[in-house]
Amino acid sequence: MKKAINSVTLVGAMFVFLSSCAAPQPVKPTAKPVAKPIEKPAEKPTLALIDKTFEELAATESEKKKTDMDHVKNVVNMRQVQLRNLYKQEKISNPSQGTLLIKLNISDKGTVPNPEVSVDSGTFSPEFVDSIRQELTGWRFMVRSPLTYAFKIELK
Repeated sequence: MKKAINSVTLVGAMFVFLSSCAAPQPVKPTAKPVAKPIEKPAEKPTLALIDKTFEELAATESEKKKTDMDHVKNVVNMRQVQLRNLYKQEKISNPSQGTLLIKLNISDKGTVPNPEVSVDSGTFSPEFVDSIRQELTGWRFMVRSPLTYAFKIELK
């Protein structure tokens, strides 16, 4: 019986020893409190603050209009080739030269529903002027608000 007790004691001791050698249990990290920044109370609107806000808004609107105008100018410069190609076709059957004054009334959707085309100098047939006008109605622009852009094109 003594042998049995010693065996049980030995098995128990081995169990305790092996349990202590087991892999350590992972420690769960504890969240540290995050300091919140102190918020300043909102300023009461003053006349100076309102004027400043209005000036910033006006500057932003002015910048948007300038950006729109720059975009229109770039598109017009790239697309003048189309007008010159129409002139080359016209020149074969009706030799003419001069300068056209073109006014684009661009809608807020970027379309040109009613372009104004007039002869500034030289002579062009009414059919040619109409073909230029028709070409311009197909032009599209990316603008935020309606605007008018005028330019001259010399054809010779």
